[in-house]
Order: sequence, then C-alpha cells, then structure tokens
Amino acid sequence: GTVIGPGGRTIRNIVDRSGCSNVEMIDQEHGTFEISATDPEALNAATDILKSLVEEPEAGLTYRGVKVASVEKFGLFVEFLPEQQGLCHVSELGGELSSFSAGDTVDVKLLEVNDGKFRLSRKAVLTDDNGGVEPEEPPKPPPPPPLVEGDILRDCEVKSVLAFGAFVELGDGRGQGLVHVSQLALERVADPSDVVSIGDRVDVQVMAPRKDGKVALSRKAVLANGAS
Repeated sequence: GTVIGPGGRTIRNIVDRSGCSNVEMIDQEHGTFEISATDPEALNAATDILKSLVEEPEAGLTYRGVKVASVEKFGLFVEFLPEQQGLCHVSELGGELSSFSAGDTVDVKLLEVNDGKFRLSRKAVLTDDNGGVEPEEPPKPPPPPPLVEGDILRDCEVKSVLAFGAFVELGDGRGQGLVHVSQLALERVADPSDVVSIGDRVDVQVMAPRKDGKVALSRKAVLANGAS
C-alpha cells in the first residue's frame, strides 16, 4: 500500500520523477514490480525510487541528495527516506544553519535510531568524503563592539509594541532593546502604538546602562538632536 499509494498516487509520482513509461505491481505478495522504460537512466531512477520506498532505516548508511523538510533553531529536519524524517542537529551540520533552507538537498549519514527517532549528520558525510578528516568549521564572525552611552543605532526594526514602550532589534546579533514610552517622541505619548508599529524602522540612541543589564534606548534624543 505504501508503494502504490492512495489511488496509485505514489506510482504516478515515480513515473513523473523518473521519466519511465509505467510501473506496475505484478506480485503483491512478494512486492515484485515491472518497470517500463526506453531510457536506461529512467529505468535506474525508477528502480532506485522503488528501493527507497521499501528500505528500512539503518544506522551507518549514507543518504545522498535528500531534501530538507524544515529549518529550526536547533537544526534541520531531513526527509532521508519517503515519509521518514530525522534531525540533523546544528552540531552535525558542518556549516552555518543560516545557509540552509527548506527544499535544499543534502547528504546525511544516519548515526542512530532510537525509539523511532533518527539522528542524522551532514558533518559525518563530509568527513567520510574527505578521507576521514573532519571538515574545518567556518570561522565565526567577531562579536560586535559593546554599546556605550550616546551611540546612535540606525534603521532598527520595531519588534513589539507594548503599553510601556517598544522593543527594537539592535542588529549584529545584539538582541533587542527597550524604548520606553517616555522616550518615543518629543511630545508626551499616551499610547506607544500611536507613534510606532511593528515593522517600523527607527533611529535610536543608547542611554545609560540599566542595572538589570538590558539596553535602554531613546528615539526622543535622536529627534531632539535633529538627526532623524
């Protein structure tokens, strides 16, 4: 049933992907199929797809050209076999997470099968392909310089607007800072949403450091200086 699919959908998908003429099951008990193709490459492609549909995940095997199903903060979910997804953790990527997108194709090695969960590694494939030498991790960019009082940050995106002010993105991986309602505009502001909205871009000035370590910002100071 998995190979044929509902209404023969899987069979049609094999034909479309491989370029063969037809795929027909001739012995359901033994899972025997007949593939019709005039092109040897189409025949081989259809055969490989059929094998993958009945293949059981096995630790130690490498799966090449498989699709990234989704990108999460902690790694990639990769469909390494039909309807079988595993996690390639960021520590096993052998590259920066930001360089991957859903739909990309990658080569991964199945490291472990544990209670129906599959642990994958792209780094292990790169190591195997490099004669057992682990690939060098790309150098990490240097941290941005610390913010000091009086710094002006340009084009910061407003990420949230609350009753007491607005949080804006500081850029360069610094996180977010707060523009208190009293620092949003030259005039008194009763409701921050009257002044800024999520997605707006604003220029802000860094104020004196807060005791809790959070970054306090002022849009008012920039406006007062005529810099925005």
